[in-house]
Amino acid sequence: MFIRVIGQRLAGTIAMLVIILTIATLLYVFSLPSYRYEKYKCQHDLIYNQTGVVDVAIIGSSRTQLGVGPEHISKAFSNEFGKQAVVYDLSKGWRGQGINYTIIRDLVENRKVKHLLIEANLAESGKYHAHWYLVGRYNDFLKSIWYQQEEGINIPAIFEVIKMPIDRIVDRITSIILDELSLPTVIDDKRSAITSGCYAHEEPIDVKRLEERYASYKKYYEGKTWSWNMNASHQLHDTGFFRELVKLANDNGATIHFYYVHERHYSRLEPKFTAVFEKNTGAKLFIPPESLVDSLEVDGYADPTHMRPRGRKLYSEWLASVLISSLSAKD
Repeated sequence: MFIRVIGQRLAGTIAMLVIILTIATLLYVFSLPSYRYEKYKCQHDLIYNQTGVVDVAIIGSSRTQLGVGPEHISKAFSNEFGKQAVVYDLSKGWRGQGINYTIIRDLVENRKVKHLLIEANLAESGKYHAHWYLVGRYNDFLKSIWYQQEEGINIPAIFEVIKMPIDRIVDRITSIILDELSLPTVIDDKRSAITSGCYAHEEPIDVKRLEERYASYKKYYEGKTWSWNMNASHQLHDTGFFRELVKLANDNGATIHFYYVHERHYSRLEPKFTAVFEKNTGAKLFIPPESLVDSLEVDGYADPTHMRPRGRKLYSEWLASVLISSLSAKD
């Protein structure tokens, strides 16, 4: 009887160790860049398959993908500083500063980056980017938990974030079983860096949505300004990562600036918010001036949120000019 009890306990212990070892192995394997960037092969290619200095790295949502052209930023920098500038746009659909931080962190840990341009906006309704649970690094998840405890212990936030590695394992295993996993290519012979962007295809003009937004604008938004409370509970995740991005830039010898992409027929962002943003993050926020917004409103958008090539060129040239002016002022 005694030997049988010992045997059962030993078997149970071994089974538990096997389970723990299996989970630990899966957590490690699925944290490798090729698995984390399975849905973001362009970003993976720029970070890991190219070599050389990146003059400007840009990241944001689809607003940036269609509103900020790395080719325009590169041209302005090349004209100003007299040498070809390498500019990356690492943007992806949807907002979320957690995933922005992870992607930029991967970049600066693998490459020399001189300047960072980060889109700033109100957080997504779900706080987290839809794919951050796949792309994020585990200690980045812990940072998110920490940021969301500023107003006291936030139990739901703890469980939301702790669940992410579990969701990753389930997602990856399911994809493997269904033969739907397509990992990005990793090459040994890395290419020299060139100006590149992970931007989406040009959006067709959506007349209906533009007309609907204009009707709302006339009724609710015309003549008004807006801003957001950076310390509201819903915003603490993004505000924490704004600060973390600034620290990351400082630690890696890069400058960092944030910018706001205006929507068509929407309230203008309150100019005084730049001071609020800088106080909360320690970095500048570029807000498009009234003259630029007025120009963008004229045939600059494909839909209420995304720009057409004309708007993209206007906005990019302005953004490059204010960045260059800011950098020149520091010299």
